[in-house]
Amino acid sequence: MKSLQSSIENRSSIVDGIRLSKADCMLFKHNDMSNLATLLEKNRASYDTVLIITESVFSMDGDFADIQALASHGAYVLTSRVLKNYLINHMRSLLYTTALPPVAVNWNRFIIQHMNNFSKNRKKLFKVSDAFRNALKKKNIPFLGQSHIIPVVTKSNAKAVELSLLLMDHGFLAFPIRPPTVPENQSRIRFSLTSDIEYKDIEKVPDLILSCLR
Repeated sequence: MKSLQSSIENRSSIVDGIRLSKADCMLFKHNDMSNLATLLEKNRASYDTVLIITESVFSMDGDFADIQALASHGAYVLTSRVLKNYLINHMRSLLYTTALPPVAVNWNRFIIQHMNNFSKNRKKLFKVSDAFRNALKKKNIPFLGQSHIIPVVTKSNAKAVELSLLLMDHGFLAFPIRPPTVPENQSRIRFSLTSDIEYKDIEKVPDLILSCLR
């Protein structure tokens, strides 16, 4: 028998994959390793195989699990020819999807080949992200996350849309995230920063947020 230990905040595509597996699934509290340990101590002996499933950076809240990770787009299966042919002809989640575009495959290869050379980019991204969070904090703007994903929760759907349009008017593309993607009263604008951004490019954003949320 197989058991899957899944973080309660995992994204919907992970949840769908777990449902398709038909394995027993137990949810552990978000980023709560003691809760996970308790579940394992209580249930591990009942299963031949246990998989622990979590995201690396949680895309809606911008926090992260305590792991090293290399992320990209898509997934693949290494298996025998017999099982490969079976999956191609019977796997619902494969039949009703589209193949990875060649640009995504080439990008994956590029990242794997050059990841060790990106430390300068990562340091810059952390620096810009910290500066943006500090600016929000100084203006008492509530935000989530400790990564380059920085959600500003507006709670109201209408306020999230209003803020998105205001930012767009000033040249910033940031879409509103609303239920059912997030829980009720947790609508937000999710800022996802990259290492190509200089802080001077976004230094006006906290003031724009503040003017909308007042």
